[in-house]
Amino acid sequence: MSPKAIIATLPVKLKQDREDEVYRDYVTRNLRLIAENTGKHYTKEYSDIINPQPVDNRSAEEIIEDVISKTGIEVIQ
Repeated sequence: MSPKAIIATLPVKLKQDREDEVYRDYVTRNLRLIAENTGKHYTKEYSDIINPQPVDNRSAEEIIEDVISKTGIEVIQ
C-alpha cells in the first residue's frame, strides 16, 4: 500500500477504532450493571483497567513542596 493510500485511510481507521472503544465501554458498563443486579460486581471501570492512572506515592509534604515550587508561591512564616 502506498503512503498516500495509508494516509487516505487513516481517518476511517481512527473512526473505527473510536467506535470500537465506545462499544467496548458500553458493553462492559452494561455487563457490570447486570452483575451488580445479580449480587456480584466489579469495582473498576473498563477504561481504568485499560488505561490505569499512574500511582502517586509522594507524601503530603512532597506534594505541597511540588505545588509551591510550580506555582511560585512564597511561604511566609
